[in-house]
Amino acid sequence: MTKKLGEKMRSCPHWSADGVHYGSCWKENDERYCGKECACDCHKSGWKMNPQKYKLLLTGGSGMLATELQETSVQHGIEYVPINRDDVDITHVGDMWWHCRRFVKDLGIHGVVHAAAYTNVPKSEIERERVIDVNINGTKNVVRGFCWPLDIPMIYISTDYVYEGATGNYKETDQIRPINFYGITKALGEEYVNLERDLVIRTSFKPNGKWAYPK
Repeated sequence: MTKKLGEKMRSCPHWSADGVHYGSCWKENDERYCGKECACDCHKSGWKMNPQKYKLLLTGGSGMLATELQETSVQHGIEYVPINRDDVDITHVGDMWWHCRRFVKDLGIHGVVHAAAYTNVPKSEIERERVIDVNINGTKNVVRGFCWPLDIPMIYISTDYVYEGATGNYKETDQIRPINFYGITKALGEEYVNLERDLVIRTSFKPNGKWAYPK
């Protein structure tokens, strides 16, 4: 993976659902930062430093991960607007332009957490056209039809399946080798986000509860 100018990288350990230790990674792209001192509380990534000032648009709002994110947002006093495919069809670029731009104007959205995805790994090998439509084209529509024109940042939820899983303890600088079609589509989705801006989180997740694996 090529590191772009102004890009910062960090990682933290986690355990995937299959019990293999990977690295949970995020990438932060500073390319669109103005590069000068200012009186506001802006951060180089485009996200302001005080999260309680945010109002976030959360795609995939009825999904498992987004549901957990909503609970976390409430705990930290962060406002959010969840949307799902009944509200906006991210695979239809016209739908994105009309509805999501209206959300920003009417609701004052500051950023997007893009958690919507086709995540059924076994079925993704069969329903490949649908997976491409949601994970690749849908992400492209959110970035180019919404975030980029309106100049608002995005957090893109990716997956540890972009790594082959042979060694574990991965860093963002390690070469990605997706192990299945789902991982391939999420890796390609990352490229759309990285080309525009901001933040990619590679992770695995499970419903909230007792952690199943040793720390």
